[in-house]
Amino acid sequence: MARAHSFAKPPSLELSGARFEAEPYSPERRAICLSAESQTVLITIRPAVSCVNPVFEFSATPGELVRVELSDRALQPGQFAWDGQVLWLNTEIREPTPLRLEFADNVVGGNETPAKP
Repeated sequence: MARAHSFAKPPSLELSGARFEAEPYSPERRAICLSAESQTVLITIRPAVSCVNPVFEFSATPGELVRVELSDRALQPGQFAWDGQVLWLNTEIREPTPLRLEFADNVVGGNETPAKP
């Protein structure tokens, strides 16, 4: 029952380093739609009802996701899934909870071709 309520009423979010897309929630994908604007994205998840396995869909990120922290604890594989665009958390959130995402820069050093004179 908590899962059904969670899908019908997504949590409110406070964002830092990201913004909502024009369509902030996709009910068919159960995803909150965001665009990352910083190497560090801070999200405070504020559920109105228990939030089961929240999904965040990013239209843009500044690089590879290298760290996910929930309530100031690093999540391990199995506690979340990331496919390069969609973050799925394997958890139930019942109270305001901070989520921190760290992205690495996509720039590959040392592989640039020098400009010809």
